[in-house]
Amino acid sequence: MSVVEKDYTKLNWEDTGGKLFEFDDGHIPELCRNSDPNSQSSSLIPTWIVDYPDLFQRSPPHVRIYSSAFSEDLVDAFYKKTNDSNHPAWGDYVTIAQVKEFWGKHKNDCTSQQDNADISMKMSQANIDEDPLLIQLAARYLELAMKPFGVAEDDQTSCSWIGEPGTLFTAQDLERAHGVAVWGLSAKVGSQVDYHLDYAEQIRYCSNVIVPPLLAGTLQCTRDALDGGDFQVSLKGIPHYRKHGYKAKKLGVDLENTVDNHGSDLVRIPYRFNQMICHLGNLPHSSTKINAIHGTQDRVIVGFNVFCHTAGPSVQQAPEHSDQFRRAVNLQRYISKTIKEEKGGMSLQLLKKNKALSKLLVLAKRQRIKEEFNHSRDRLLEEVPRHLPATVAELMAHFSSRYCIRSDDVQVFLHHQIRRGRLKVINGVTGLIDGLVHPTAELATVHAYT
Repeated sequence: MSVVEKDYTKLNWEDTGGKLFEFDDGHIPELCRNSDPNSQSSSLIPTWIVDYPDLFQRSPPHVRIYSSAFSEDLVDAFYKKTNDSNHPAWGDYVTIAQVKEFWGKHKNDCTSQQDNADISMKMSQANIDEDPLLIQLAARYLELAMKPFGVAEDDQTSCSWIGEPGTLFTAQDLERAHGVAVWGLSAKVGSQVDYHLDYAEQIRYCSNVIVPPLLAGTLQCTRDALDGGDFQVSLKGIPHYRKHGYKAKKLGVDLENTVDNHGSDLVRIPYRFNQMICHLGNLPHSSTKINAIHGTQDRVIVGFNVFCHTAGPSVQQAPEHSDQFRRAVNLQRYISKTIKEEKGGMSLQLLKKNKALSKLLVLAKRQRIKEEFNHSRDRLLEEVPRHLPATVAELMAHFSSRYCIRSDDVQVFLHHQIRRGRLKVINGVTGLIDGLVHPTAELATVHAYT
């Protein structure tokens, strides 16, 4: 089922600590507005928001500011990726399973990842070049965000904070997380980022449900000095957003005169190269106007949004700013416009008559199948080690029934994990069937995923 086909008000948000309630931020996405101009109702779909009270209200809100947060080579690589993009922005997604696998390979001691002390152990930069840069970036972001307050950083990195310091994100919080939406944004002199709350854009766009991330953050990637372009954030959380609304439509926010970090509604953090700002996902924020850049670079930031298991798979289908996201939005707009023009709803006759719409739907279905396959692979990567030792047949039966994955797809996955040296056969069955690992082979883990 695609993002647009789901009713997000019916999902079990409680499984990941979420609570759903009606909300008004003064905005109705275009697909959720009443298409009848004579209607007295401005919306067919009311606005809802998901809150995570045990996380967002657990400790006093604060913002962490890490200087020299990443390897400078990594920051430069993402500046270049963003600056070279065909669009002013790009988006991607890293699963927690991928992050845990990375940690398992590169931590000094990966025998236990059950507490923050293990999560925050220093990575060895010398031997991680074979891993995708995006996974390296997400893993380092989470490593810093999960450091307990007071734990010393490495020789270069230092941490300061705004608000009352305390626990930000724990290993237990990580268990409710599905993945990290990562995006890059390039901006020129004269631009600014409006006041907003981070949330799953595609879910809001098609269903009017606001799903904030569990955890959010930005990395500043421009080496040239900036006048303006500062990050501003409110520590008052969702009540502040309810008061001011989407892009401050309900009550304006002064984006230029919050000059100190004490007593103002928004606190300001000046832009600095290789500075990472991290906070929980319930804090609304903005950035000031870029007045000047002292050099030839654009202002580039990379953002991080950690989503729960309920929302994460949908975000993974079309991460904000990604090509998939742009295609999905354009498709939804096109379908909505076509249906309004026909005044008769979607029908087989309409599809036959409108070849462009038919082609778009076929391409969307192909993309959805590909994304569902990738999602199934990521779930297997995370879940299989928890069920070992077990035979291939047992694993095929379990995962095909639980996740609606074809059993032969599970067999192919297990076969490739054996070939990559992650799994091993422990009962001596080495024969193949149709070129794949035999169903009676009993498997165990060689290289821990978690």
